[in-house]
Amino acid sequence: MPAASIAWLGRGRPLEQALRGVALGMPLPVCSCGVLPLYRGLVRSGAPAAAALAFLVATPEIGIDAALLSFALIGAELAVARIVCAALVALATGWWVSRTMAAPAAPAPAAGAHAPKRGTPGQRLRAALVSGFGEMVDGTAPWILLGLAIAALGAQLIDARWIAAIPRALEVPLLALIGVPSYVCASGATPIVAMLLAKGASPGAAIAFLLTGPATNVSTFGVLTQLHGRRTAAIFGLCVGGLAVGLGWLVNLVLAPAPPAARPAWRITMPCTAARCSASLPWRRSTPPRCCGRARGVSSPR
Repeated sequence: MPAASIAWLGRGRPLEQALRGVALGMPLPVCSCGVLPLYRGLVRSGAPAAAALAFLVATPEIGIDAALLSFALIGAELAVARIVCAALVALATGWWVSRTMAAPAAPAPAAGAHAPKRGTPGQRLRAALVSGFGEMVDGTAPWILLGLAIAALGAQLIDARWIAAIPRALEVPLLALIGVPSYVCASGATPIVAMLLAKGASPGAAIAFLLTGPATNVSTFGVLTQLHGRRTAAIFGLCVGGLAVGLGWLVNLVLAPAPPAARPAWRITMPCTAARCSASLPWRRSTPPRCCGRARGVSSPR
């Protein structure tokens, strides 16, 4: 990352640094596996802990692609609640967890090591188009298709009476707990949540799963343990999980469950989304999607 960006993240107090990390990470269409190398780079470049941790949470929890998909599949109210809750969890986690960490003695980056390659305006436009229509589709479309497949399977196998039998007080923490070990990105989780909502899950339970699923998984805890120790990894997990449950309960108080007739027509929208993703996938590429390569390289030291 350019040195100017690292300096920008380091301005102000920890809360302001965490806010900058959220602003930097939320728009990026990066999945939970792809954010880990970026987080390593931030830490090794000397970025403040509050900004780096907020970036680690905000980036996989929501992005432009997941936000647009949310409006289509789960409705405008819940989509807005998802975006707001994701920002709050990332901000609070980055600020609070950084307060419990010892100040690291990060080595100073070499001069010029992070100088950005600007190129001509034409080259930058071409790179942006390649990233937007090639790499971004490679990284997000497979996860969306996987989420659609899981949602279609769950629609046939999950009985709405099973969800109705779960006590409302336990529904939010249960789905938050299920989301912790799952290895699902924000875009892939959206169709799954749309299916659960159609089966009768509460809005707060859906939000809790959308918060913990993309932000926490075994690889994330492994990287945090390696870089900061088990204590920081445990505090990180408790912070994200606790905030997800609390915000889920709050969403249930604010948003009443929608009747079936008022829910988004996900059975119609999902096939259309799957068709668009399939048509956009570069099937002729001989290399696997970037998300697969990132997943294989997460645990390798850099």
